[in-house]
Amino acid sequence: MMTLLHPNVEKGKMMIRIAVIGSEQLIKHVLKTKKDDVELVPCIYKTPEDAPALVKEVKNNTHVLFFAGPIPYFLSQQEIQKSGLPSVYIPSDEYSIILSLYHIRYILQEETKSISIDISDQDYVYNVFDELDISKDSLFVKEYEGNYNLGSLVAFHYNLWKQGKVDFVLTSVEAVYVKLNELGVKSMHIIKPQKNISDALDRAIDQGKIRNSKKAQIVVGLVTIEDPACSFHNAENELHHNPSMKAYQILKEFVKKINASVLQLEENQFILYATRGAIEKITNGYSELPIAAEMEKRLEVSISFGFGFGLTTKEAQENANIALYHSRNSVQGKAYVVTDKKVVIGPLDSQPQQYALRSMDEDILSISKKTGISVSNVSKIVEFLNFRNFDHFSANDLSDYLHLSKRSAERMLKKLLDHHLAQIVGEEQPYQKGRPRSIYKVNF
Repeated sequence: MMTLLHPNVEKGKMMIRIAVIGSEQLIKHVLKTKKDDVELVPCIYKTPEDAPALVKEVKNNTHVLFFAGPIPYFLSQQEIQKSGLPSVYIPSDEYSIILSLYHIRYILQEETKSISIDISDQDYVYNVFDELDISKDSLFVKEYEGNYNLGSLVAFHYNLWKQGKVDFVLTSVEAVYVKLNELGVKSMHIIKPQKNISDALDRAIDQGKIRNSKKAQIVVGLVTIEDPACSFHNAENELHHNPSMKAYQILKEFVKKINASVLQLEENQFILYATRGAIEKITNGYSELPIAAEMEKRLEVSISFGFGFGLTTKEAQENANIALYHSRNSVQGKAYVVTDKKVVIGPLDSQPQQYALRSMDEDILSISKKTGISVSNVSKIVEFLNFRNFDHFSANDLSDYLHLSKRSAERMLKKLLDHHLAQIVGEEQPYQKGRPRSIYKVNF
């Protein structure tokens, strides 16, 4: 049973709305962190498996998705991608582990000789044990990522406990802690330090600001009536059934709902001026366009829509023309979007896909085909390199930017290494006794 709570919104003030998705206990800690011009919307679940449904429920009324940990984030990947919303989660890192070990020893006063830990990245645990010079002989670590399973995590810890191999369990999943507690296992949920919560919220706010600035982008929409003469059977019918005139009236009603404007360019073509935020909302995140089907039904003609985004009206109109071209040549749907980054989205109302137009993306497609890395992730790696303005980085740097686990980033880098598209150029050792990290350079 999941609960969605809606706090009062401060009137007259533009706020970044952040949906906080997690357990009731963790959300209480998050709500203690005060940030200016931010509205935190608590979305409480009983288990992490409920997170995707909550994302689906709140996606149209929020700016950023904020997960209380990596598990609900991993489980919600499909819904996150559908929503198009930026998302962040609170990490369980070295700081979390150090504080938790301190709490076990000095607050709970547990003399632990062996311990089992589950976490999204095992390096966090090993780095702490190396730094504190603690023996890892009686340490059992379970690393998870997208393959999370509540039962398997509980079984991992419980079996070690029953066999006498561990005398304490430290888990990063509250639902696991609850189950283990019911089984009488000495355990604790890894502490989420207020610093980690605050830092993650700062990242969420930055993402919200970027998204809101994008939503103010100019959008030009081109609407064309295809073969209007086909609906005219005679002159008398034409007088009573003029699709161009009716289309203009329908579009005027439509633009009122999104604070946009419409002009008639030619007899059978119209141009709309709106903002990205308005189009994003009316299309439910670029997934549907009910007005298109409505117009075709009422006018009994074929309609094509093309929306273009841009920083200037000229750029937006150029992209709208490209979108209209795709719409008019599509057999699946009658509405497409082209973003300012030349990404085509569509057809709306028919399982829209995304692909890039720019010539540089021919190289991206080639790299994707050669390595097996998705086009989206290759594009993100290119963006990452452009963002950093230099070409040397670690797997941690890449995982932080892509919001992936270090393990996923390392897998991508291995594929690039295997195909001679990247090379290891050095090492860094952030912890005195920890394992060194490879430094990479990408060759594209």
